[in-house]
Amino acid sequence: MIDTGSWVHDYSLTFSHWLLVGGAVMLSILLTYRVLRLFGMRSDAATGLALIMPWLLGFLIFNLYPFIASFYLSLTDYNLLRPLSLAKLPPFVGFKNYTHALSGDPNFWPSIRITLLYGAISIPLGLAGSLFTAMLLARNVKGVGIWRTLYYMPAVLPAAATALLWRWMFNPSSGLINTLLNPFLKLFGMGKPSWFT
Repeated sequence: MIDTGSWVHDYSLTFSHWLLVGGAVMLSILLTYRVLRLFGMRSDAATGLALIMPWLLGFLIFNLYPFIASFYLSLTDYNLLRPLSLAKLPPFVGFKNYTHALSGDPNFWPSIRITLLYGAISIPLGLAGSLFTAMLLARNVKGVGIWRTLYYMPAVLPAAATALLWRWMFNPSSGLINTLLNPFLKLFGMGKPSWFT
């Protein structure tokens, strides 16, 4: 007999949430289409507008709501270490937080200065490096296809696969980097480095 443990319950709960959200999105698409058709919109235009509902819901839930909530909380006396509840909202203080940041906080202007300096240095260097790389990869020389493949590989590979590959390479006990470094480390009497600790 196979012991399923608690993972069946955990995955079934996740799967039911996934089905519930998917059903709600499909319902919003259908309702949008029906409402637009009731208002006399052509079928193809109503279909197009209804099919952008998943993007619109994602924008409203994951972009607009956090933006508005963050702006509201910036106008209150809110403590990040205290849980926020709808029953007891933090007291409204208006622009007092902004006034304090601009005039009373000794760390604000130095951090703005460092951020601007970082942007003034990193953006032109990044643009110059990108232009130089593009010019090198645009040349018609022998073997440029290999270099193009190597250069674009990280953009093509999924982020999860890349993270797993790097984790395997830097594994302290059996990683590729430590395996290659092991003869040199033994020569100097050093142990394998623990890269992630």
